[in-house]
Amino acid sequence: MLLSGLGVIKTRKMKREVNKIIKEYIEREEREIKEHNEIKGILVEFEGKPINRVTFNEKRLKGYKLKVKHGMFHIKGEFNHLIGFDSSPFVNSEKFEDWDACNGSAAQERIERIKSADMEKVLKIFGQIKRNYDALCKAFGDVERENLGSFYFPVYYEILRAIQGEPDNYSKKGVKLSDMYFNRK
Repeated sequence: MLLSGLGVIKTRKMKREVNKIIKEYIEREEREIKEHNEIKGILVEFEGKPINRVTFNEKRLKGYKLKVKHGMFHIKGEFNHLIGFDSSPFVNSEKFEDWDACNGSAAQERIERIKSADMEKVLKIFGQIKRNYDALCKAFGDVERENLGSFYFPVYYEILRAIQGEPDNYSKKGVKLSDMYFNRK
């Protein structure tokens, strides 16, 4: 699954970094799934009982902790696992599968999507983004070195707005071209 020998991106560093990110992400998802399954095993023992600190004391939770916040009951380990609500204050391991799906079945689906991705395309596209990002940072460094920033060159922002396009074409909350000034090289 992990990337090897793909000549799409010339730098081995990028391949190693992508491999590392993928490996760490999958490991984190697998820990979530493992924890989800352990908690489901605990919940099965207490099926139908009320969710409270008496039912779920530290000894019974085997190192996990019960957290109650905003009308929701969570069991906290490395991750938070939703086990119930004020409106449904009894242990129901079947509903737990739905309530905590992001740490269970959805985590497995995310792993499968990563494993089935075309890694050659991933490297090609993200490599292109990296090269373009580096070139953009260098260009903004050139702006600074050549004294073409807004302090020395008053039409700086107008030119950047003309390059980026009209405000209707981008989110007002999104990244603006002028933000790249702070990422210059």
